[in-house]
Amino acid sequence: MKIVSFIKSKMFVFAAGIIIGLVLVKVFLADDTQDRIASKQVSPESTGDGLTEALNAQDESIREIREHLVALEEKLSLQLSDMKITSQQNMNDISELWELKEGFADGDITHIASDNSAENIDIDPDRKQQQAALESESKQAEYERQLEDYFYSQQEDLSWSAQVESDFQSAFDSYMNQIQLNSVSCVDAMCKVSAKIIEVGSASAEQLPRLDHIIHGDAKWQGKSMFKMDLESGEITLYLMRDGVDFPRENS
Repeated sequence: MKIVSFIKSKMFVFAAGIIIGLVLVKVFLADDTQDRIASKQVSPESTGDGLTEALNAQDESIREIREHLVALEEKLSLQLSDMKITSQQNMNDISELWELKEGFADGDITHIASDNSAENIDIDPDRKQQQAALESESKQAEYERQLEDYFYSQQEDLSWSAQVESDFQSAFDSYMNQIQLNSVSCVDAMCKVSAKIIEVGSASAEQLPRLDHIIHGDAKWQGKSMFKMDLESGEITLYLMRDGVDFPRENS
């Protein structure tokens, strides 16, 4: 509202200045005409022809004044029209700015952005699936780091490690030339077994050893288990919890 009042005040001052200027011009021209007429009338040698010439000069001056006034009126009318158009444009701009400001205050922009994001995901399901896979991998990697921290926070159990190593060595012997045991390490509540699948690149998915069967069938592990496998290198890591112990909860 302050901006609108400022624009109206500015228009009023401008129009008043033009009108005052017209009045001053009119007064100046009238005084000049009277001076010329007076100079002719006081001359002792003035004749009838001089009087006629003075009257003609007065008529000419009056005509010039009228022409100046008409020109100024036309100019003033054009300027007032331009000011009216400019003022209307300014009012429209101010109205749009207020609407935009209210939109930010109401949270409409955030709502639109949210709708556009959802629309983009619906239009590109492959991207949505790829994003979900990346999030799953990141979440899994974070939990594996958590398991490693949990493992190294406990005391090593050498006798349990020897027993578990013997059990899994016997289990892997049933898969000659397919899988080999690298290391076994046990702590208070869990064991970590490292192994490797031989020639994993030349084996099909059906030919790969079933790790869940090896853990709970061949090695007869009674507790909970989890494993990860690198299909390029064939490296395997088994996380084995002692019977009756749960895996640590995932950090939120």
